[in-house]
Amino acid sequence: MTKLLHIKIFILVILITLTKVDLNAQTVLSATEDVCSGETRLYKVEGFAGSTIFWSVQGGTIYNGGSAVADEDGIAAGIQYSEAIVSGESVIEIVWNVVAGDYVVNAYEETASACLSADMNLTVTVSSLPDHSLVVSDPTICPSGTATITLQNSVSGIDYQLRLDSDDSSVGSAVSGTGGNITFDVTPAVNTIYNVYAVNSTTTCGIELTDKSNVTVEDITDPIAVCQNITIQLDATGNVSIAANQIDNGSSDNCTSAASLTLSLDKTNFICADLGANTVVLTVADASANVSTCNATVTVEDLIAPVADAGTLAVITEQCEVTSLTAPTATDNCDGAVTGTHTQTFPITTSTTVVWTYTDGSGNSSTQNQTITIDDTTAPVADAGTLATITEQCEVTSLTAPTATDNCDGAVTGTHTQTFPITASTTVVWTYTDGSGNSSTQNQTITIDDTTAPVADA
Repeated sequence: MTKLLHIKIFILVILITLTKVDLNAQTVLSATEDVCSGETRLYKVEGFAGSTIFWSVQGGTIYNGGSAVADEDGIAAGIQYSEAIVSGESVIEIVWNVVAGDYVVNAYEETASACLSADMNLTVTVSSLPDHSLVVSDPTICPSGTATITLQNSVSGIDYQLRLDSDDSSVGSAVSGTGGNITFDVTPAVNTIYNVYAVNSTTTCGIELTDKSNVTVEDITDPIAVCQNITIQLDATGNVSIAANQIDNGSSDNCTSAASLTLSLDKTNFICADLGANTVVLTVADASANVSTCNATVTVEDLIAPVADAGTLAVITEQCEVTSLTAPTATDNCDGAVTGTHTQTFPITTSTTVVWTYTDGSGNSSTQNQTITIDDTTAPVADAGTLATITEQCEVTSLTAPTATDNCDGAVTGTHTQTFPITASTTVVWTYTDGSGNSSTQNQTITIDDTTAPVADA
């Protein structure tokens, strides 16, 4: 007959870790156990040496030594696997690759004399693993930048932990699912692969997502070079220089700040020969040695007026007139031809100020005054022979003005103060005055010499 043995039987559940799947291990001392779908666990029963342990399980698949065992149900109804005890224990693996639910593991012992133990039943509650098919983004960031990894369609009740894929170490804190997208911020220095481990916050069943995030750290984008045209003026020496920031008009880069961009020009110094429009190339380089260029027009102007040479505008003093003037010389910053012009009409017969205008090749001009002094101090001179002595017998009632010459060829007037008629010998003083008020005098003798005898009336 069947005899109930009083033997010590217990089931020990030990964790077997599948590759990249972390599952919680526990020793079952009660009649229930919680496992996660897909989890593999070891079950051990201790008995007498020489006894046989009979195993049966609902749902899970029994393994022994890493291989699925042959189902013995055809030999003994309800029995899936049996094992003779050699070392005092029987150990099997069960892979719970089943849908969520409650399942029963059963074991009993039969001695060599066919005595049977009571059944040991263990109820195993299998919980589903989180969805491991969710997708994470693969961002590209600039060196020293922050990458935002986006996990799409997170599930409420699931906690998501970002990890370094190289060693599965946690990066930051876990983020609870929201039913929508969630994000993780990382700052890798080099290209880095991350994985996400999803854990049910209630059952603690977890699994690594199949998709991984490949964060690329690089800057292969050229900066955006933006130029502006400028106008510059030559200085008094005919030179002018510019800096790159005068041409830059807001150049930018995806990774390097505007203040850290390197700006350079292919031409910075300009001289008189560069007057007009010049094409200048601005080169913009970012911190990763990416380069772009743009062209700007630099218009060079000469706004410096010429300067009259010292001493070339001396005062000109003439007695009568000036019929021509010699243009004074002037210097210019660009050493080009400088023309000197005036609007004075010739001849210049009175003292005046002549305004000279100096104009260079760029149309710049300056003015300077030149004083012309007309100072006639020479008196006119009576012409020889025109002041001969006049002899009359009775009287002189008029005199003809003698002629005179003047150094300035102007009109000369001859005047006297004599009263007519002149009835006695006298000396007439003639005064000659030119247009400048210069005067001279000369005497004319008037002789009244009556030598005719009177004649009696018939």
